[in-house]
Order: sequence, then C-alpha cells, then structure tokens
Amino acid sequence: NVELALSRQMTVVQVNGEQIRFGDLPRILKRILDGKSRPEDRVVIVKSKPDVPYEHWIAVTTLVQDLGASITIQREEERTVTVGN
Repeated sequence: NVELALSRQMTVVQVNGEQIRFGDLPRILKRILDGKSRPEDRVVIVKSKPDVPYEHWIAVTTLVQDLGASITIQREEERTVTVGN
C-alpha cells in the first residue's frame, strides 16, 4: 500500500517515507497506482497529525479519490506516559 504522511507544512508530503513537493504528488501517485487493478492494491493510507490544516487534508484526499484509489486514515496522536519510581 501507499502511505502518505501529512504535516502542517502544506508544500510537502511524505510518500512511503520520502519527502516530496506537494506539486509532484499527482504524478508520483499516478505512477505508483498505474497497473494496480485490484481494489486492495489501490489503498492509500493517509497519516495526519492534529495540526494539519483542513485544506491540506482535503486536497490530498481529493487527489487520491480522483486517481481511483481508496483512502484509509491513520491519525497520529500524542500521548504522555509518566513512569514513577
């Protein structure tokens, strides 16, 4: 599966761990998804931190849908763990 990681910086996105310019995302996603005809092979995992601007998330998920892929959302959450003595 393809994994996209979004951050509050709207000019970049990570694709499978590699940071790319947002403007290159359509071409790169199309290349990755081309030739994958089974629905289970066309799943894109979108990871999003809480501070990601809504417009950025919408732009990315719309692009994924326009390319005929399915979206799975993975939200990163912060958690503080206190360890006592």
